[in-house]
Amino acid sequence: MTDKKYELRNGDNLVNDYAKIVEIFSKHFSTITKTNPTNNLHNTNNYKISPMHYLHQSFNCIFPSFKLMPLASKDVGNIIKFLNTKNSHGYDEISTKLLKLSLPLILSPLTHICNK
Repeated sequence: MTDKKYELRNGDNLVNDYAKIVEIFSKHFSTITKTNPTNNLHNTNNYKISPMHYLHQSFNCIFPSFKLMPLASKDVGNIIKFLNTKNSHGYDEISTKLLKLSLPLILSPLTHICNK
């Protein structure tokens, strides 16, 4: 992998210390469950509410703004090259062997997708 630094914008501050970034993510995701009123699945009133209502309730809160640095094709290529070459695959039916063999053809579009 590269020696690229990753940064996170936390309010007006730019954080580039990995431990602090992990702490910010951890704090954010641990507070979501505490502040989300739809957590109580045992409440009998929940059965009368549609799943769309839960989605709207869950994403109605304001997320802290952060920006990920874009990846270069070289970064994506290095990540794929470091994967263990195996014939086995997951639900997508794409093995790491196939991924590595097709890398020259898919690197540019895959980098574009990762950056989106």
